[in-house]
Amino acid sequence: MAGITTDISLYSEGDIVLQYPIEASTTFLFVILLAAILEFCIDYAAGVENKYFRVMFDAINQEVMIVGVLVLMLNFAQSITAWPTRWVSFFQWAMMCLFFMVLFFVGIVTFVLVFITSMKRSWLHFEQNEMDADPETHSTRQRQYQKALLKFQAALLASGYDPTLKGMVFSEYLGKVVRRNVVAMTDLSWVSWVCLATLVILNTLRAEATRRLSSLNDENIEDALNLSQRVAHYLSFVFFIGYIMLLVFVILYYRMHSSLNEFLDAKPKRSGEDIGGADMAAPEGGGAAGVQMLNTKDMLEDPRAKLFRRSREATMEVVQILVLCFEWYTSFFFLSFSNEAITNLGVGGAVGVFITALIPVIVMCALLPWFLTMISLLSCLGTSLDEGTVQHLIIAAGVPEDEWPLPMRAAQLAKRGEDDEEDDASGGDDHSSHLAGSDRATTMTRRTHRDEEREEQLRREALAGGGGGDRGGGNSQQRSNRRPLPRNGLDRML
Repeated sequence: MAGITTDISLYSEGDIVLQYPIEASTTFLFVILLAAILEFCIDYAAGVENKYFRVMFDAINQEVMIVGVLVLMLNFAQSITAWPTRWVSFFQWAMMCLFFMVLFFVGIVTFVLVFITSMKRSWLHFEQNEMDADPETHSTRQRQYQKALLKFQAALLASGYDPTLKGMVFSEYLGKVVRRNVVAMTDLSWVSWVCLATLVILNTLRAEATRRLSSLNDENIEDALNLSQRVAHYLSFVFFIGYIMLLVFVILYYRMHSSLNEFLDAKPKRSGEDIGGADMAAPEGGGAAGVQMLNTKDMLEDPRAKLFRRSREATMEVVQILVLCFEWYTSFFFLSFSNEAITNLGVGGAVGVFITALIPVIVMCALLPWFLTMISLLSCLGTSLDEGTVQHLIIAAGVPEDEWPLPMRAAQLAKRGEDDEEDDASGGDDHSSHLAGSDRATTMTRRTHRDEEREEQLRREALAGGGGGDRGGGNSQQRSNRRPLPRNGLDRML
């Protein structure tokens, strides 16, 4: 077998194009038309205005391009010389394995995005309609979501934002952060490929050990594999590769689950002491007024300390590696064992092998969306509140600029100051530009002082037990841009 070569070498037998011009032209014409269709589809997809779709599209494009270059390199290497037939098969197998990895990659990403979108709608329904029900009727994830909502409100107050402001919907905030982590999952790094190479080496050792152990009683180890040896290869690959990867994934999942529960159940601290529930009793008439004690960041915990290497990026890199390894496992099994199992075991036996082999992939896909959600919760609450996303929600909700929270106004004022400096540096009427910038800065400063006085008045009323009621009709528009907190407000967190 090793000495047999291919019948046709691409360069030495190039006159085949001259002998069969119609077939050669038809083949190349089909390739050109397919390229035109792909270009049209890609241009259409690139024109979609949805921000997350465009980011996902760019990330998938990058990975498909990398795999495409690898396939072209393998094809070129196959064409430069007359390789033995065995090695031609190896090249083709590697190319198809990469192709199916791309298909599974796109399938997993699509499944996760669809599942997260559906989950966001269910969380919104729970937040608006079911959260005030008896906690005993809630599932474990619903209780975690409820505690996370209270942590979100506490972080908003500590950062200078009003949780009752229009647009402060936790399901929207969490959905944006989770989608950002899905994008990060698709951005594979070289470390992921190196880890996959390590797994391939381990699988090679597994295959060689299985071959030798299953052939101990054979006098000629090079003979064709019998049925028992083939079954040994199937099962050793599934259990030593698939189920060990599943075990690693499940361990990481439950470690993240326990870390999230530890963070959500943690009590706020003040001056090194626990704050009792009696101290947090909300006065009648307002959720925001009842949580004025939770208005300093030193009372919040940093949830990122519970992530891998205290970093969201490092944690997502671990997720990338696991997902990539599962993609390779599925592609390898499909190409190497699916047809072999049907041929040698029959349909009935092959179905059992398929179910056993797919259990790790199914479990991983089922747990992956909530796994990403837990990572998101541990990277966007407490002192790690994503203020950029919060400000985006406020703007998207149509809150007037004069009702923006103080941190948001300060950021806007700083940005305008930088824009004015850039305008001054770029030329034009320096004097008029300076006056315009000064007027805007003066206006924003006056608004900031007015808001500080308003918040101080509300704080004094809350401490006096006034309930933060309306004193006059001038605040009716402001009240219309605020929404009531859930009846089980921040006081229930403690």
